Amino acid sequence: MISTFKFRCVSLFFYSLTLSAVLIACSKEREQEQLPADGSTVLEFNTGNVTDIGDGGSTPVETAPETPPEFDQQNQTSTSRTMPGGLSTVGLSDGAQRSTQTKDSVLFREEKEEAGYDVQLSLSKEPLGYAPTPKVITKTSRQKAGNARANSFVAAAMPNGNRYRVLIYDNSDNYVGSIDATSGTGFTPGFPVFQNTTYKWYAYSYNTTTQVPLPENTANPTITTPAGISALLYDSGTLTTVAGSNRINITFEHKLASIALVLDARGMFATINSITASNATAGNLRGGTLNLRTGQYDNTTPNGAATTLSNWTNLATATGDSVKVAYFYTAGTTEIQNFGVALSNFVVNLDDGTTRTFTNRSYTFPQSFTPDLGNRYTATVRLIESAITVAGARWARTNLYYRAADQGYRFRNKPNNIYNTTTNVAAAGEYFNFGAVTNATGATTAQRDICRLARPYGTWRLPTSAEQIALSQVIATTGSPRRVFAQQSDARYGGYIITGSSEYGQNLIAFLGLGRRAQNANTITNYAQSANTSGFFWSSSFTTGSTNARYMRVDINGTSANSFSTSNVTADLSENMTFGMNIRCVRI
Repeated sequence: MISTFKFRCVSLFFYSLTLSAVLIACSKEREQEQLPADGSTVLEFNTGNVTDIGDGGSTPVETAPETPPEFDQQNQTSTSRTMPGGLSTVGLSDGAQRSTQTKDSVLFREEKEEAGYDVQLSLSKEPLGYAPTPKVITKTSRQKAGNARANSFVAAAMPNGNRYRVLIYDNSDNYVGSIDATSGTGFTPGFPVFQNTTYKWYAYSYNTTTQVPLPENTANPTITTPAGISALLYDSGTLTTVAGSNRINITFEHKLASIALVLDARGMFATINSITASNATAGNLRGGTLNLRTGQYDNTTPNGAATTLSNWTNLATATGDSVKVAYFYTAGTTEIQNFGVALSNFVVNLDDGTTRTFTNRSYTFPQSFTPDLGNRYTATVRLIESAITVAGARWARTNLYYRAADQGYRFRNKPNNIYNTTTNVAAAGEYFNFGAVTNATGATTAQRDICRLARPYGTWRLPTSAEQIALSQVIATTGSPRRVFAQQSDARYGGYIITGSSEYGQNLIAFLGLGRRAQNANTITNYAQSANTSGFFWSSSFTTGSTNARYMRVDINGTSANSFSTSNVTADLSENMTFGMNIRCVRI
């Protein structure tokens, strides 16, 4: 979700802040008005929290999470809906069908079919004033002087190493000095402060480890925003000093609008290796010159080149390397039309230790929006494993399996059996009783569709028996499908070849001959490594009141490359639901 651009105030104490250098010579008249800088008057700073905005090194805030379906096994009829083949979605919440329940305002959502993978695009905006646990801090209370003398520095909120700067002016707008600070590191200022004196202060930061420059003209201080890749934080106030400690509370505000680009590869059942991305149109992001005295921009100009994102971070701990985020920034408040992102290089890690590379992909979010400074927009590119269309149905390229480590349903990354699932059936995760929530031998059968549990939730479903029949008929009449006799450690498979190239290597839909798991036992039958073998695949079809469900059987016989034909694929068979069979999903 997108978060507000107002920081909640969390104390960061600057101790040992006795300001001991010599100030610019003052007139006798001013010396009479001020008490001398004898070291008894010090400044203490509390700076703002950064955890609720998710950029520039702070903790990312996850975009609206998918709502996982919950199965009600005790009372299926009260929460079920009918889907193809009569199968129930049992307890699948409306928000999990294709979209997600969000706290943000969705501006645009679209799904596109691509070569290599499909995408769901969405653009959303954080509602103003939203914060997980907001804390109201008034300007008056932030400027009251404190009492305790500081003597050490502790970084409690801003990430260690982030840089910020504070400019100090007297009440006549004469420049007094600058504090160049690094979060987590102590410093020694180079000027004193006087008792009974009013000071003006201006604080700003990129919220990164980049040093914040001192304005060239301190009489009229300005700061120019970086070219679309860094935040700009700002706060200002006044303080009249008293003897002892004087506390300045800095509660930073964002002075740019942020566009978070989220790349979500969970639907590809892979982790992200590397990304090279930029905005597709250079001029839709703008830089600006911020007047530090007024807190307003003197001018903004369109960026002359596309902004390349290099600082990618994990969106959340729970999603790890499967979901990455990086941020664009703009000082502009003019309408952006057809905001686009370009992935020039996108590499994912596969489950066999290899990688797969996708290049030159561009995506456009056609919903126009006008940036509000201090707000964030999130452009999400959710990647989905592509399907292969055969006989009117879009088939998954590989089998569904259950991974207990994350209690999730995935597809294998490779169509052949490099995983040796038949050697350790209990841990294979690839054999399911009909409608069982897990792959356990004794898992309870039910009239439900577990393909809907593969990410993104509600994108896939079980095929109907009629779709399996249509597949077998196409294999018999179209082209020259082939059967591959694979390595000795592999299972043989029947593969239907699709014309054209693919990032997946062989562009085919392959049905492995992995046999089936016996009833109530982790024993595989109808399987052979180097001889005739069979594969068994559940459909969504069943007879109401029966303990049987319909399935498709693929027999791989002989040794010739083209022996896989309609006689090898038999659909609309019936078997007890307690047999463990493989599952090949289709797209909804």
